[in-house]
Amino acid sequence: MHDDIKRAINDPLVSGVVTDHHVGTVFLDGIHVEPSGLVVFIDVDENEDIEPITKHIRSLFSADISLFMSVLKDRRVVGASFKPEVFPKRDLVYLYPDSKLDHHLDLLHPWCDPGVSARYQVKFVTEVSKIIRKHGMTKFLRRETVFDEDINLATYGGYVLKKTEKDKANIFPLSLNIPSDDDYYIGVAIETAVPIEEVDRAIGMITEINDLVYEMDGKTYLYGTHKLTLDQIEKHFGKEVIKKWNKIKDELDPKHLLNIGVIEHLD
Repeated sequence: MHDDIKRAINDPLVSGVVTDHHVGTVFLDGIHVEPSGLVVFIDVDENEDIEPITKHIRSLFSADISLFMSVLKDRRVVGASFKPEVFPKRDLVYLYPDSKLDHHLDLLHPWCDPGVSARYQVKFVTEVSKIIRKHGMTKFLRRETVFDEDINLATYGGYVLKKTEKDKANIFPLSLNIPSDDDYYIGVAIETAVPIEEVDRAIGMITEINDLVYEMDGKTYLYGTHKLTLDQIEKHFGKEVIKKWNKIKDELDPKHLLNIGVIEHLD
């Protein structure tokens, strides 16, 4: 998949890239099959001939099987077909899948969205899957209706961010852009739905994944569950950036009363 992602982000036709990683099931693990998926999005004009684009995509990637996405609005699901289909972008953007696997309001959702530079991609995804299994979180991974419930595997999604600025002096500290020479950044979305008695295990999983991320000089979105160390916070933003923030904080909020505890170690 590593090579396919590089092809996708460098192809002028491709406007978006999403990944899908299988964690493990008894059946597939028994026959040593670990499927992964790469979803590419291509914008086309309403009446554009898509046959040349289809041929290009089939020849570009090394997939064992290629499917084309369709949005079944009447059933609120994403379908798949061997035949290419064009649909308005809004049908996908505003789709909220109606899953048969109900996620009730009595479940909690410890999530994390970590990522690393491209050079660590293979090791990163491999180790994340191991950590999920180690903490017994495979069965709690959030599942939505995909392919009309014909495919229902324990997976977690991912995303690819193409690097547009390589000058380290121009890296915005609040972004997930990692100052490296790699062409792109690979992130994953670990989304669990757990009963309250499993929350501590889920948080343990997230903490271990975040430890791995910062060992690989990566970052994690700070919107979700996290218990970062001072060293990890300094790696995330940079010591000089934090120093400047603290100077502004001391001037405008000398008693440090605002936003206490929002981000660890920055009060």
